[in-house]
Amino acid sequence: MPYKNREKYLAYQKRRYEKRKAEYIEGSLRSQYRRRYGLTHQTLEILRQTFPNCPICGKPLVWDGPKFSKPHVDHDHQTGKVRGLLCGRCNVGLGSFDDDPKRVMEAMMYLLKHGK
Repeated sequence: MPYKNREKYLAYQKRRYEKRKAEYIEGSLRSQYRRRYGLTHQTLEILRQTFPNCPICGKPLVWDGPKFSKPHVDHDHQTGKVRGLLCGRCNVGLGSFDDDPKRVMEAMMYLLKHGK
């Protein structure tokens, strides 16, 4: 490494990385949402304000958190219409039931019957 003070340089790089990490993650998610769902920056900001928490489980949607706490765009697979933002677990749960309200109700009845 061509730097005289290697430790100082590495400390600087670490601070720089931490500072830009959050910006990168958020920017990456924004571009992904634009590419996949056609969401503009303004539309995404409206969704962020409308859905600070997952509407199903109530957990906060954290943009720079673990994978399943990041906002996932919930959309109708047939029409492509965006319904809102969910946490990853709830989004996967709906997808597992093929967005079929009857199957979701049957699962709810099953859980209620068995003590949940």
